[in-house]
Amino acid sequence: MYPRYLPLYQNGILSKRVEESYHILESCHLCPRDCSVNRLKEKKGIAKKGLLIRHLILPNSLVKSENVLKFIAKEISKNTYIALMTQYFPANRAPQIPELNRRISREEYNKVLDFAHFLGLNNILQQEI
Repeated sequence: MYPRYLPLYQNGILSKRVEESYHILESCHLCPRDCSVNRLKEKKGIAKKGLLIRHLILPNSLVKSENVLKFIAKEISKNTYIALMTQYFPANRAPQIPELNRRISREEYNKVLDFAHFLGLNNILQQEI
């Protein structure tokens, strides 16, 4: 068994789907007030409502991560909670794809994190790498 996205990635289909999804997202104007962007935490620091965007950082994809962060800062809110995730692991057929055949490096993660801070994104949830 292998991840279902790998054949899509290799054939360029996944990239096309992501691009289509991005255009759909661009056409949506999310209202930070309705999503409770800057009111995520409630009593005792436990989130019961609000918007948290989880972004999985892939190896060799710094520009893609920067584009995601730019979109969030410009179109949603700089107060959006963002989890920058480091869990990517090249399993099954991924080692056969040069761009995906390794985990992200500490340097890549730090560059994405630095860029988020450069954009003024205030609520970054960090992970160990």
